[in-house]
Amino acid sequence: MPSVGNDDGPADDITGSGPESHILGPRKNLAFLGDPLRSIFLSTNPVYSKKKCGDYIQMAFNNGKLSGDGLNSRLCTKWFGERFGYDCALLTPSCTAALEMAALLLDLGPGDEVIVPSFTFVSTANAFALRGVSLVFADSGENHPNVSVDDVLKKITNSTKAIVVVHYAGVPIDLTRLVDTAIPVVEDCAHAIGTVDPLTSEPIGKAGCLSTFSFHETKNIGIGEGGMLVVNDESLWEKAQIIREKGTNRTAFRENRAHYYTWYSLGSSYLLSDVDAGVLFGCLQHFDEIQLRRLAIWDQYQKFLNPSSLFDKPQQKDRFNAHMYFIRFHSHDTALEFTRYMKIKGILVATHYRPLDQSPFVVESLSKQSRSPKCENSCRWSETVVRLPLFYSLSGTDVDDVVREVNEFSFSQKV
Repeated sequence: MPSVGNDDGPADDITGSGPESHILGPRKNLAFLGDPLRSIFLSTNPVYSKKKCGDYIQMAFNNGKLSGDGLNSRLCTKWFGERFGYDCALLTPSCTAALEMAALLLDLGPGDEVIVPSFTFVSTANAFALRGVSLVFADSGENHPNVSVDDVLKKITNSTKAIVVVHYAGVPIDLTRLVDTAIPVVEDCAHAIGTVDPLTSEPIGKAGCLSTFSFHETKNIGIGEGGMLVVNDESLWEKAQIIREKGTNRTAFRENRAHYYTWYSLGSSYLLSDVDAGVLFGCLQHFDEIQLRRLAIWDQYQKFLNPSSLFDKPQQKDRFNAHMYFIRFHSHDTALEFTRYMKIKGILVATHYRPLDQSPFVVESLSKQSRSPKCENSCRWSETVVRLPLFYSLSGTDVDDVVREVNEFSFSQKV
């Protein structure tokens, strides 16, 4: 029986070992499951063409350049520029690293406030907490897990120095009112590669001054570990290159724009190796194929899942890049019962983030800071969202199996 699982995890973690991703179905406990028995581990995106990726990896070895900013890196950034208009893009080891760069670029520090979503992976907030800022958590909306722009606007003060948003499940947020505040907006686009903003008809990630992307193995384009920073504010471009090269002007030196390189600012080693960039470029050759397959799976769920009194399906308008297909249960208890039922059937489904404003780090470590009221909508989403398996190699038959079991569960719960 083919593998059925779920590839949609947090920005850089899918182990389920932390509170942000409470995932069921460890491998060692599967022996007792009923027939039919499936491998239900979290399936990651495959290397779509091992030969293509292998060729680009070999090219890095042939060029004698395995570290960052080699030929493969340049091919990738050229591809993103031509395809999406990301003209100032830097490959990074992860989306987490790109977010850390964003915090350094905005010169944030103690006394500054940064507004971040409560319902997100820890990296979105941690990257800024590392700079010693005061985190202000904004709630999700009532009708979608995306952060509420209204709630963000309510929490702006004279100390607010940055606003961070996440386009959850690849669904774009209307950032018009946030950009109009003139406060720097950072877009966490970890879920959103390939999404087009319906308001601007532009690819996602162009509204804020900075945007970050993930190529973690759980994402639409997954290479294991990888990320990208897109710099939309040209005044930050030179500084971004310095921060990425350990705080030095090494990039300018390599491009013959400086006679030597030395230490200019805080920074770190934020380059993606050219070997990993080779895998990324090989995967990008299959970008359209990957997206079309994910969209087809999303559509199959949307068409064949029966209407239910237990949960709500996503709205058709939230399809976008098909990063995720989730259903929202009307009660936490039913959601838990459903995850147990699907586990017995050998199909992994997964809940998602725990609200960061209720995390042990915030409750304990930041207890001396004034804390905003509990993000109630974020808590409700955390308790009721369940994600169905969605990854490139999931077959139509696998999707049929998932649909059948979801519909069977819903039918069995009718009174």
